[in-house]
Amino acid sequence: MENGGKFRAAKRIGIDISSAVFPPEHKNIEFVQGNVISFTTDRRFDVIFSDNVIKHTALPELPSHLRNVKNIMIRGANYANAQSLSWIA
Repeated sequence: MENGGKFRAAKRIGIDISSAVFPPEHKNIEFVQGNVISFTTDRRFDVIFSDNVIKHTALPELPSHLRNVKNIMIRGANYANAQSLSWIA
């Protein structure tokens, strides 16, 4: 949310199947090792950013992933999906 041209502090969560990608510690981000296909939480988010997740998701699992994303979004939330297409010939 904007407030006078500045964004308020936010709670951030990072999820990855491998803890090897997590930095040692970050004061503003909570890192969780888990599967984005089956990830659930009681929290709701106003922004979800997915970085190269879909290209690493098996096609049959994609609907489950997108349902999970929808289930943790608040009404009016934004979903951003970034993909590197370097693997396409």
